[in-house]
Amino acid sequence: MSPRGRPARAWREQAGSDTSTSVSALGWAALLDRLTPDQLARRLYFYGRLPVTPRRLRELPDASSVSRWLGLGFLSLETAGFRPLPRTPDTWVWRRWARSRTPSSSKLYVCCLPRDLPYALRACERVLRDRAVAGFKVGFDLPTVLRPDKFVVYLTDPEQADAVAAEIVAGLGAVEAQPLPFTATSPAGPLVARAVDPEDWEGRPAWHERASWRLNICRLAGEALWASRDLPARDRVAAALERLTLAGVDTGTWTWTEATA
Repeated sequence: MSPRGRPARAWREQAGSDTSTSVSALGWAALLDRLTPDQLARRLYFYGRLPVTPRRLRELPDASSVSRWLGLGFLSLETAGFRPLPRTPDTWVWRRWARSRTPSSSKLYVCCLPRDLPYALRACERVLRDRAVAGFKVGFDLPTVLRPDKFVVYLTDPEQADAVAAEIVAGLGAVEAQPLPFTATSPAGPLVARAVDPEDWEGRPAWHERASWRLNICRLAGEALWASRDLPARDRVAAALERLTLAGVDTGTWTWTEATA
């Protein structure tokens, strides 16, 4: 349930002063007052994705061209113990590899610009061999590689996140970041963001996509924005921040609060 009435002062102040990408995304969505909660969640989830222009579509018209462009055949994934994972209804827009059978919810987003993704994959090959890396995924098609979260690395040990992020940034060098909302900032800089997914819930129907960290946030924010649609835009943002806090999200750092970690 989303809180009703005008949000508390603390959230109104954050909505008015926080200039982060995350709050900017909420402010943009708050101007969309005719969308359903699901539509708002989807807009928030894809915030920051670059458009599919005619030129990009000519260059990467299908999945095969994306694969060749990425240069996946040049990565020695098998020698590092990685195995490809099948596409599922939840993961059909991704190419995924795993090295560990241990479920992993801690992850790093490598937020390079689309033009730098092939280079980023090659530059990260050594880091992917780190024993703390359980697997990774990259976009399957053009719309997915245009997203800020186009390249995701999964970890076996959340405590190693900052160290692996620093290795990634060191390997990539002076690469420009594509800002990704609703993720924690890495000490290594904006090029790599962090997150921990919520636990899956027992009895989840096969047709209901499992909520990742970002999808969970976008769904909750979409509900709050819709429930507060009669309020001014800033108050709608505040309502979303309040709802997320009630769900255990620290909206200052975009991590779980200690009580829910």
